[in-house]
Amino acid sequence: MKTLFIVRHAKSSWNDPFLIDHQRPLNKRGQKAAPEMARRLKKRGVHPDAIVSSDALRALETAMSMAQALGLPGKTVHQNPVLYSATSDEIAEIVRRFKDDWNTVMVVGHNPTLTELANQFYPHLIANIPTAGIVELNFNVPSWKLIHRDQVDSSAFDFPKNRPSSPKAS
Repeated sequence: MKTLFIVRHAKSSWNDPFLIDHQRPLNKRGQKAAPEMARRLKKRGVHPDAIVSSDALRALETAMSMAQALGLPGKTVHQNPVLYSATSDEIAEIVRRFKDDWNTVMVVGHNPTLTELANQFYPHLIANIPTAGIVELNFNVPSWKLIHRDQVDSSAFDFPKNRPSSPKAS
């Protein structure tokens, strides 16, 4: 079984109009959402073998924050600059080249590409993966080379606003 988590980076900051897109950091909402989503996975016993991230700052901050919340060492996070501008087909090929001793992998990147990637495999149409959203795909295959829509054994989709938050004080 191979499990792929497709993770859209958490909410980024637009405060500095002079920063290039690649250097935009997470904003406060993103800094809260990334570890919260990782904690949801941790409660389910998810323990990725690797987190492969775009090298854009907001994606890397999301990946590192999630790794920390999952109790994973920083070396679990691998930067792949191609993920910043890759097409969904290119990302699918990157996934198919993952090491087979990695059974559970998170890919952290950007929209609209990640939504397109998820729709290549997810059994129901996803209009948009929101920031910090996660699509889980469990493939009934022994090798990443064999992943295909027909091999999806189970799947899930979660995002920060999917669960009610604590009631606000009046």
